[in-house]
Amino acid sequence: MIRKKIKSLLHFAAALFFLIFMGGQISAQEFDFDEFFEEAPNLETEFLEARMFMITGQYDEAAERLNNLLSQDSDNAVFLYELARTYDALGQQDRALDAAQSAHRNAPDNEWMLQLLANLSANMDRSDLAEDAYRKLLEIHPHRSNYAISRAYHLLLLSDREQALEVLHTIERRVGVTPELAAKKISIYRGDGDKGNIENEYRKLIKAFPKNSSFRMEMVDFFLVSDQEEKAKTVLEEVLEIDPENSRAQVLLARMAGSMEDDPLAGIHSIISNPSIDADEKIRELIPFVIQLSESYNPELSAGLARAAETLTGLHPERVEAMALAGDVAFSSYQFVAAKNYYASALEIRTNVVQVWFNYLETLLRLRDFEMLFKETERALEYYPNQALFYYYLSRAYAGKGELDMARTTFSRANLMSRRQPGLGVYMVLAESELELKSENVQEALDLVDTGLREFGPEPDLIIAKARILTEFKENPVELEAVLDQIEKSVAADPDYLILRALHTKGSGDQEKAGEIMDVVMQYDFSMSRHVLEAAVKIFNEVRPDQAEEIRQILNGQTQ
Repeated sequence: MIRKKIKSLLHFAAALFFLIFMGGQISAQEFDFDEFFEEAPNLETEFLEARMFMITGQYDEAAERLNNLLSQDSDNAVFLYELARTYDALGQQDRALDAAQSAHRNAPDNEWMLQLLANLSANMDRSDLAEDAYRKLLEIHPHRSNYAISRAYHLLLLSDREQALEVLHTIERRVGVTPELAAKKISIYRGDGDKGNIENEYRKLIKAFPKNSSFRMEMVDFFLVSDQEEKAKTVLEEVLEIDPENSRAQVLLARMAGSMEDDPLAGIHSIISNPSIDADEKIRELIPFVIQLSESYNPELSAGLARAAETLTGLHPERVEAMALAGDVAFSSYQFVAAKNYYASALEIRTNVVQVWFNYLETLLRLRDFEMLFKETERALEYYPNQALFYYYLSRAYAGKGELDMARTTFSRANLMSRRQPGLGVYMVLAESELELKSENVQEALDLVDTGLREFGPEPDLIIAKARILTEFKENPVELEAVLDQIEKSVAADPDYLILRALHTKGSGDQEKAGEIMDVVMQYDFSMSRHVLEAAVKIFNEVRPDQAEEIRQILNGQTQ
């Protein structure tokens, strides 16, 4: 009684597994267990045990029992089929393929045998066998487009392009145009560079699915890549007729309109100011220009991007990405007060964006606002206590405030934490050299910077640090001139560089030229920062005494 109950449970589990595996599609005629067991009743129990071992993942045991069954009935397609699947699970692909081929030979019209053979052949890069299996599957189900696509794929691997296309054309005549068939044919035509047939496939898709704008947008991308802008424009106008709120179509049309203008940002402004275009689309369009500005400062590009950023944040004040991007524009334009405000607004929206924190703290450092830098770095560390770069900024804040012992302790921690982050090496050199300067160890500071330049190359921050040391502590005008010329090649508009250049020019006797250079610095939005005002007094003291006196009064007011 107990054995009969166990046997019944085994039979049920095996049947259930087959139903799941075959998706409920296999018919009783194709895989009739009752008929099978009538023919071989003495093998029923052992087969069900093998199936149970497969279900529980004990494939070695399953293979042993299936091989034993085959020793008694070597042509049994079901045993061979299950053995192929078992060998596949064991990673013995050669044996699996041999068993699958034998199963197919013994049951040539069974769909499941063919599917297994096709899958195993494909996994073993036997496209000849896989293609043949899919050809036979198509004979069984001539309207199954997935079989046709798979067969075409393996024909391509066998370098039979013409036959692959014929298979796809044939199934399309049977079932009609489908996105999957069109995509496969387009991929073949793209490999041939056949623009005419690619366009033809897209037009068939559009005709078959006239209200689906995504196919038109794919066609637009194809036209743009293949330098057919007028055709792209026509299709974009069609898209907007059926989908007026399509942001991507609006963006592309505006970009095309802008390309006709001398100003590369002409199309951007119409995109940014359009409230119906998604913010992500606007940001995506701005990013290449922001990267361009960060790599090479351009006053016209800077002004245009600043205007676009102001519009973007005005229309999308809730988006942290918009505020952060506006901060990047301001920072790359050396408008550090604006950058500080944008980054602060971004962090009010979402405080857990680590890159925004880095940019924000770097901006405060550029402003020499050491009290705020200290306060905000402490706040950043509440969210990210294990960021080495935050301890770098904390060290710089302590040094700027004159708390050198705390600065050294904090720097040591930052330096230790940064050892697994070689990209932070430049920061560590800057922090340590600043500590040596604050400790009046000028030569040590200069040696550190020179070592950093040898190790990391001509990093602008390191070169500016060297120029500052030579300006303020070392009287070597020839070497300083060479260093300043090196900076000018990479960051000629950087205000720190301009201040150093102005001081050097004044020291060389050209006070008028020095004043003109300083005038440029005074146009930046952080011109009221103390270090800028102090430099301005030195520059204007003799050549513009009245202006120098006005600046002294501002400095005195700041002190009070």
